[in-house]
Amino acid sequence: MSVWLPGKPNPDWSSIEDDNLQVLQQARHSRKLQRGALKGNAFQIVLREMAGEQEEIENRLELIKQQGVPSYFGEQRFGRDGSNLKSAESMFSGMKIKDRHLRSLYLSSARSFLFNEVLARRVREDSWNSILPGEAVMLSGSRSYFVCEQVDDEILERLAMGDVHPSGPLWGKGDLPSKDKAEELERDVLSSYPLFCDGLKKAGLKQERRALRLMVSGLCWNWLSEEDLQLGFSLPAGSYATSVLREVCNYQ
Repeated sequence: MSVWLPGKPNPDWSSIEDDNLQVLQQARHSRKLQRGALKGNAFQIVLREMAGEQEEIENRLELIKQQGVPSYFGEQRFGRDGSNLKSAESMFSGMKIKDRHLRSLYLSSARSFLFNEVLARRVREDSWNSILPGEAVMLSGSRSYFVCEQVDDEILERLAMGDVHPSGPLWGKGDLPSKDKAEELERDVLSSYPLFCDGLKKAGLKQERRALRLMVSGLCWNWLSEEDLQLGFSLPAGSYATSVLREVCNYQ
């Protein structure tokens, strides 16, 4: 959080009397914190009334530690009952949105939806965690990518180490960087959503990429009881804890 205190002394944060709040560090800066200005998030989550075999659940968690999870945009991105997507459809169909924040929200929702659809196809085909010919391969912890014309032992080793990841499109104007089989798959999926694709192009958004795979750092767990499971893990900025939880259990 940031507090606007131009020309004023620092408050005595130690005087805050609240068992649920502790100020760990403070620093002066010339700019306020912007939304999304973070390296990542750490989570401690308790899943209560879990049903199923503990051994099976723990095997699933071990697999997540090794290979990560599909990096879906979480359902909160799309609003209650997908309301943001319905508004995006109306906006692309001609409805004027004067509020810049809402317009940006609807554009992001539509873009995220298209990415999720491509990722869902890759999950169904069991290729979300592998490199396809022509893949736009993303470097871990970066927005940079390169096109993999030929899948060789070196790229497979880097994939296994978590150094690189397959990617999907964040749609906008410009050409898809992917080629060959990867491009064919993406175009086939996106051809079903011309309104969203055209709308994002006309809005001026440019082609970008997002990793299909999300590596989960520091994943640990503890059974508080036979039915209550405590999870701890960290994720980079732009990732969703719900993307991890959906691979652990059905929480709907």
